[in-house]
Amino acid sequence: MGIIDFILNAAGLLLWLSWRSFRFDPLSRTAPATLVGTLKPAHPRGVKGWQFIVGLVVLLFARALLYWALGSPVKWTPKLHMNVVVLAFRNDLFHSVLLYSVLGFAQALLIFYFWLLVLGALTRSSVEPDPVTRLVRLHVGVVARWPWPVLLLLPGVVVAGLWTALHPLLVWAGVLPRVGSLLVLLEQSLLLTGALVLTLKFVLPLFLLLYLVASYVYLGSNP
Repeated sequence: MGIIDFILNAAGLLLWLSWRSFRFDPLSRTAPATLVGTLKPAHPRGVKGWQFIVGLVVLLFARALLYWALGSPVKWTPKLHMNVVVLAFRNDLFHSVLLYSVLGFAQALLIFYFWLLVLGALTRSSVEPDPVTRLVRLHVGVVARWPWPVLLLLPGVVVAGLWTALHPLLVWAGVLPRVGSLLVLLEQSLLLTGALVLTLKFVLPLFLLLYLVASYVYLGSNP
């Protein structure tokens, strides 16, 4: 089930990135009267950006149905592993499994964008970015060019905000006990931020390789 979960999260990320990339596609907003407008986009003409979001919602809902149907028979408990914290969800309640499906994708999306932000910050000084850097900047926007002190604090602020906002929902679902102090939530957020930073161990060697290639290998001029 863990492999299936990973594959479905990857499929969800592809749908999300397709929706985001659709917004940046100049061919989807050009008129045929122009030279660029006569070019054909990579996606079919009938495809709309909102269809990717609908597909993502359907995917997350269908995944919840699958886990709800198979969780008890195969004795599998949905769990969100966040290094220092493991959230276990009941597999016999559909709303609990649906919450796991949504939060599992949200966790993957948060980690992915954190990686993009780090990569964008490492290549922020590039005047003529390579295609990979240009793609990263399209998704993270101007955030990667914010001052370094802000970038260092940003992951902790985002994690603290999300954890504090989601805590009542997790308590309602029976995943977490209620805490009586905001300070406890902030301490937990600090640990979760550290866990987020530790995910860089999976991609940091690749980031360094891309940085070396972009810095010392001439890939030609980009339009």
